Amino acid sequence: MNPRSPPSSACPTRSALRRRAPRVGRLRADHPSRTPRLTADGKLPDNIADQARQARQHVEAALAKAGTSIPDAVSIRQWPTDAGSIKAYTLVRSEFVKHECASMLAVIPALVWPGIKVEIEVVAVRTPAAG
Repeated sequence: MNPRSPPSSACPTRSALRRRAPRVGRLRADHPSRTPRLTADGKLPDNIADQARQARQHVEAALAKAGTSIPDAVSIRQWPTDAGSIKAYTLVRSEFVKHECASMLAVIPALVWPGIKVEIEVVAVRTPAAG
């Protein structure tokens, strides 16, 4: 992998490498963290709104694999790289987060790959099915 290029969606992630999600009593917690990654045509969106939408799609896919979804989120942490983009980011966030949950937003100077403008981490909790 080129260290100057963001990962494609085929790259393994922390959640993909995790064998089991942590449990608290009967509850199961899933916590994917996602950057926008490259689009199918190998490009990175150039603005935070499009990057946030793409990162959201990756978060939703990871949660779905674990049997959870955005409404199961109990915590969302967000790391944009530009304070001037917070309004654009929060408008996109409001498109997919419709409930209140713990939230943290911190502006950081950069992420691991140049050009990535935001990372989103979600902790979702569900009760395992009785069986």
